[in-house]
Order: sequence, then C-alpha cells, then structure tokens
Amino acid sequence: MSWRVATRFFLAVTSLVACSDAAAPDQPPNSSDASVEKDAGGDATPLADAGRDVAPDASSSAGVFVAVGYGGRTVRSIDDGQSWIDDKSLVANGGDDPYLLRTAAWAGTQFVALGWRRMTSPDGKTWIDHGPIKGTNWFGSVLWEQQKFVAVGGYGMKVTSPDGASWTDHAIDTGASHAWDGLAFGGSSYATTNDEGARAYSSDGMTWKPSTGSTVKSTDMAFGNGTFIALGGTAVLSSTDGVTFQSAATLPDAAEGLVFAQGHFTAFGVDHVFTSPDGVQWTDHASKGDHRGAVAFGHGTYVRVGSGGRARSTDAITWSAPVGDGPSNGLVMLTFGTP
Repeated sequence: MSWRVATRFFLAVTSLVACSDAAAPDQPPNSSDASVEKDAGGDATPLADAGRDVAPDASSSAGVFVAVGYGGRTVRSIDDGQSWIDDKSLVANGGDDPYLLRTAAWAGTQFVALGWRRMTSPDGKTWIDHGPIKGTNWFGSVLWEQQKFVAVGGYGMKVTSPDGASWTDHAIDTGASHAWDGLAFGGSSYATTNDEGARAYSSDGMTWKPSTGSTVKSTDMAFGNGTFIALGGTAVLSSTDGVTFQSAATLPDAAEGLVFAQGHFTAFGVDHVFTSPDGVQWTDHASKGDHRGAVAFGHGTYVRVGSGGRARSTDAITWSAPVGDGPSNGLVMLTFGTP
C-alpha cells in the first residue's frame, strides 16, 4: 500500500478536551511537563536516546532535522542531513497502524510527531509517547502558528492544540482525508486540501470554510511570495487568499514534496526538480536519480525523505547520493527546528 494512502479505520469527530494542567496557549511546554492522557497503549513513555510547510531558516544555528515514519520511528540530524543519529522505533516492521507517525513540526520549544498517536520532544532525541489519540482520526499534517498547533488529517479532521498532547476537533468535511503535505499558513490565513478535490481556509485554524474555484484534486500545499500553491500530480493551483483556487500551471511530470524556500517553490518528480517563483512559471531541471518525497528546509539546506531514501541539497537541484532506510520502518515526513 502506498504510504500516501490512509486506511480509514473509523469516523469520529469527538472533540478532545485539553488537560487541566496543559500549558498556556502562548507557550508549548517541554515534553517532560506535558499533561498526558492514559490512552490505550499505556502511560506516557520517555524514549531516552530512542515541513506543509518549511520551518524558518536559522542562519545562526545548525539546528536539527527530525524525521518520522512507520513503527513510531524518530531519527534526527544535527549536521544538516549529512549524518543521522538517535534512530529509534516503538515497534519493528510497522504498517499503516497506530504506530505510524505521518507528520512533525517544531514549535519553538518542542517538536511534535503525530499520526494515530502523539509524541513530543524538546530536542528530537528524547521523546514522550502520549499514546494513541482517542475520539478522532489520524493526523496528516501539522504546523505551529498563532501560538498553537494546527493539524489536519483523516476524515476531515481539523484540530488545534496548545501543547501537542491534548487536541480539539473542528472538522467540517468529514468524508475526506488530508494527506502529509496538505496544510499551509500564509499572511493571516490557513489553507488545506483534501483527497476529494476540495480545499478549505481559516483565519484561526478553528473556524473553517470551504474554498471555491477549481475542484482538481491536490495533495500538497505551500505558501510563498504572497501565494498559496496546491499541487496534485501534474496540476498546479494557486490562490492569493486561500478562498478561491484556480489553475496555474501543468507540470510535465507528476510531482510532490512541495516546499517554499530561498525565494521559490520547489517540487520533485522522478528524475525532475521543478522550481517556480510564483507557481505559474516553472523551470524543469532534469536531475537523474531524483525522486519524490517529503522535504524540509533549514540552515541553508534542503533535506528529503521518502521511498528513495534520505538526501540533502543546498539549492534543491543538486542532491547528495540517497541513503536508504533499510528493510524496516521507512521515513515519511520531517521538519526543522532550533532547540
């Protein structure tokens, strides 16, 4: 099964109530302080030594790339993706199950990794597992904006959290799912895309309205240069406000891993890298051996993970030789932060 295809286990839109000792919304707690529900899967477990959108580049700090994937796998790089350390999994040979971590984000004081479960870490090395989330669906994409986490996921799940552990659901399109890269924030708005060809927008991540315009299906979303770009295979859609999307371009090859950094959008096909300043005019850079995947940018470096392995680049066009993930627990998403 493709790692982009979500198994729809159940439909629920039950809101989660924040724990009484959760941190104030303007400051996510360190993982050791986070309040934790005792869900199926046990108490919160410290795992000592166990991008969508791009984190801001921190030129004064090398920062940390954190990648997540199957089996509750977490691994980090402290040298711009040249080497990887602290590689741990909750289980071996994970599948599309409660251990799969689909997305990750940095919130200024902690990382969060999400899928069917919630995990938090102050540094990408030591993690607290808050267990499976109850009463709602899997997380597909998450970001930290306006002093809170905003995430989207299975069956239209749209949720917010002050701390990465307790979440409240605001779903509106409960028949659709939101995949890995289907959420962006720009200007003063959020925009998201689902697998039924619909998109939605919000000013606060809590009250959502359906977007209008094109109904072409898209899986990736990014914001840059005043424009939201949605990508679905070869189709590129654009919007200045997230309210109305229109066709912007057609790429010569299906692409994914949409990211905005260094003043331009970048997307990846097989043997192709596509770049654009505005989502309308694209340059096709033939790049033998390149592959699709999830991408994050930080400290002047792009890092990509996916079925083609891990690779790095300083310009998104010329990449290092990929490093494979081995036979167990591939990586599907990553983020950049500065602990």
